[in-house]
Amino acid sequence: MENSFVKEKAEFDRYTQYIHKRQTFERAWNRSYIRIHLDEHGDLYLSSNYHGKNSINHYGLRVYDAEISAKTDSVPVGDANNHQSDFMEFKWEKVSYRNGKDNGVIDFIANNTDRKLKAVFLGKGQSYIILEEFDKTAVKDALALSQAIKSKSELEKEIKVLQKKLLIN
Repeated sequence: MENSFVKEKAEFDRYTQYIHKRQTFERAWNRSYIRIHLDEHGDLYLSSNYHGKNSINHYGLRVYDAEISAKTDSVPVGDANNHQSDFMEFKWEKVSYRNGKDNGVIDFIANNTDRKLKAVFLGKGQSYIILEEFDKTAVKDALALSQAIKSKSELEKEIKVLQKKLLIN
């Protein structure tokens, strides 16, 4: 599963990050998109990344197709997980949905990769995108790798407990 990812640990990262090969900076710097973030402990979160001429001050994300949808919790403008900046004549906004703030959107995307999912960036203004196939795949792959990393960690702990029991007996 790791083959779909690039491992990276920058100067200020506590843990190694898994970056899906389809969501590297070079592929994403000038577009609005959703991104999945995964670390070596299997912890993951979603971010919505807006790029445009005008600020929309977005604080949430709704992903949908026809009658089905999922919506993140709000991350207010001014929160540490809601970052906004300007570069040349463009506006950049990144909202990170950490600690369950994705509200099931990660699972929703992973379970519906076969559908034409759309997303609306919710804020004072709004922006709509159609999720790229590779972004949906990145979410699905990251969720699977996250689960595998966590399972491996639990099994390693269980092995250590069993090894200690064998040494005692």
